[in-house]
Amino acid sequence: MLFRSIFRPSFLVGDRVDARPVERVGGAVAKALEFAFVGKLKKYSAIEVSVLATAILAARAAEPGVHIYEYEQILALAKS
Repeated sequence: MLFRSIFRPSFLVGDRVDARPVERVGGAVAKALEFAFVGKLKKYSAIEVSVLATAILAARAAEPGVHIYEYEQILALAKS
């Protein structure tokens, strides 16, 4: 059985130990412009690192095969 999960988040946001001011600004801009990411652009929305981590753990219960997760699938998997 082949199990492979490929996660394709766009911009990751969340607290970091090290200071990265440019990333912090980028995260704030990404969140402020989230309303503009609709339709095909939705997959480029910023996503919290904790949400991605939850989805990765949940993916361990997926059916055998290769699964590719983008923004909306990552959110759905994290909520399951």
